[in-house]
Amino acid sequence: MAGRIQRSFSKKTQRIAVIGAGPIGLTLSILLTKLQHHHVEVDLYEKRSLTQFESPPDDTRVLGTTFTCRGYRPICLAGLANAYGVQLNGTQIHLPPQSSLCNTQYSYQNGREGDLFYSLNRKQLLTDLKTLFCQQKSSTLYWDHQVLDIDFETGVLKHSNGSKSAKSKQYDAIFAADGVYSQIRNKLHQNGNLRQSLTKCDLGYLYIEIPSLCRDLINTDDSSNYIFDKHSFHTFPTKEKCFTVVLPEPGGKFSASFYLMRDAYSKLIETGQLRDYLKSLFPQLYDAVPDFDKQLERKTLRDIVSVKLEPSWSYKDKLCCIGDASHAIFPFYGSGLNTGLEDVSEIISLVEQHDFQWDIIFQEFYRLRKPNTDAIQELTLNRLESFMNEMRDPQYGQFRNALDILNNSYGDSFWSVERLVRFSHVPYNQIFKFLQTEKAIVETILGKDDSIRRALKEGIRKVERVASTESMIEQMMREHREIVEHIKSPQIK
Repeated sequence: MAGRIQRSFSKKTQRIAVIGAGPIGLTLSILLTKLQHHHVEVDLYEKRSLTQFESPPDDTRVLGTTFTCRGYRPICLAGLANAYGVQLNGTQIHLPPQSSLCNTQYSYQNGREGDLFYSLNRKQLLTDLKTLFCQQKSSTLYWDHQVLDIDFETGVLKHSNGSKSAKSKQYDAIFAADGVYSQIRNKLHQNGNLRQSLTKCDLGYLYIEIPSLCRDLINTDDSSNYIFDKHSFHTFPTKEKCFTVVLPEPGGKFSASFYLMRDAYSKLIETGQLRDYLKSLFPQLYDAVPDFDKQLERKTLRDIVSVKLEPSWSYKDKLCCIGDASHAIFPFYGSGLNTGLEDVSEIISLVEQHDFQWDIIFQEFYRLRKPNTDAIQELTLNRLESFMNEMRDPQYGQFRNALDILNNSYGDSFWSVERLVRFSHVPYNQIFKFLQTEKAIVETILGKDDSIRRALKEGIRKVERVASTESMIEQMMREHREIVEHIKSPQIK
């Protein structure tokens, strides 16, 4: 085509190492090998054996993972099917039997029709990504390999599988995707190249696998056969400082995450009262799991840790931390996987823009992503407050349902914080700035719009639009330009 600018690309083969075969490391490795106009060789190092990867120890298994539009693009580009997992259409909050509310359960819709929100089986996700990676040319996966040392100046990586002598290989760039307790990040910290801060949450968690909550195992596709809705995100708040989240999984199974205060858990273990404690707080779940006691005996409370790094996530043009290794966040918004996959999208975009100029790529990566990973951590802490306090408050149901009505009735003028986090690509730092505005909008409208107050009483999810209410919403949202522009633009999944 006349006048078309021809872009030149580096012809040099790029040798890249990725450390950690989790969802982020695998997805990044696949997409690096798929870069057009480039020749890329990727070596992926995983300290676990293939057997441990495919069948992790029972007390370390993570069953439930949520997946939104923020992680959609890199997963699809990697080659996985578009509809992956169980669609979560709603959220159901199961209040304790002693709740002061008349109903012991209320629910709200997750976004609107077409919004992407899936529950995945993490083991299946890893298996599928591993299969895709092994199909790529110029890629090698080293199982049961420990990274012994990295020369950050030259990019020489020393590794061993234990049974053979150590080997060394030089790389143009190295990515540390080895998780919350990243050994590579720790070494950078010890060498004084960056400062890391790890924060342990007062809560820990136990995972319990629920074989099925289906009354009729033959008709597993019929939602009415399930004790709990199989297309909902379920939460069980209590009057204690603990709660449970239940997620459906492909194949009719469910997984339950019991979040407990670590000091309370220790006392319950010492006194042998853990089983009775959980049974008294969550009788529905206890009765639904035939082997609850056996599973509980094999479990230990797992820590929840957040990670922050300053003043960079990288070292010169040789190494960069990504995903949990650079910014692990608490799991209460279910955004850890999606935030890590956003990292992958950003890295691939920057590589295409800057043609393997790794120093520029790493600097821009930190500049673009750091404000947003800090913001999602703050949003997650706010979410935890909701789990711990607001969901036990009778007024919380009214607030939550008012948001649902506003999303359904004024969806082209208003999006809630939760919907923006899960169903948009608005930067997290912009959403965090909107947090107080959301509360102000709901409180203002509840004080002035009779139709919404009536809808709350009658359980109606959508009302006729009122001009004065729409004007109030638009006026209060005016300061949040990026959010308003996102709402008005065509939505991209």
